[in-house]
Amino acid sequence: MKSIRCTVEIPAYSELKYEKDKKTGKLFIDRAITGSYPCNYGYINNTLWDDGDALDVFVVGDQIDTPLIEVNVEPFAVIELEDNGVSDTKIVGKVVGRKLWQKRTQYIDIILQFLQEYKEGIVLKSVSIREKDIEQAIQQGQLNRYKFPTKNDLLEFCVDL
Repeated sequence: MKSIRCTVEIPAYSELKYEKDKKTGKLFIDRAITGSYPCNYGYINNTLWDDGDALDVFVVGDQIDTPLIEVNVEPFAVIELEDNGVSDTKIVGKVVGRKLWQKRTQYIDIILQFLQEYKEGIVLKSVSIREKDIEQAIQQGQLNRYKFPTKNDLLEFCVDL
């Protein structure tokens, strides 16, 4: 499967939930969480999902210590969730060229456990390791960006002209 460019927002094992301010691009601490992130967490660049944010990604196998660092990721699963009635899909992948030390299903199980403990109101819809399903989710996130552009997207588009 083709690799994708992602930004890691929250390093593995962090007990803090970081967010990137959409206006300034700066990182801020949103809140402390109970427990910690089981792996790196971020988003797929140039995507938009139904929840108004970029398509989320869990990056397993390596600890990335610097927030807002970009990495190339090989996706291997898609987790379809509903968060308080809104679709909230997550992609799971590994850093390109790196070996995984556990089975992919073990990483998925750890992530699912984290999500259930982390936030109330989450309903698991499906988990797929089929390449077709993963590609479809990523393509939808890319299409949504152009269907529902933000002010910053429009400014970027104008600069590109």
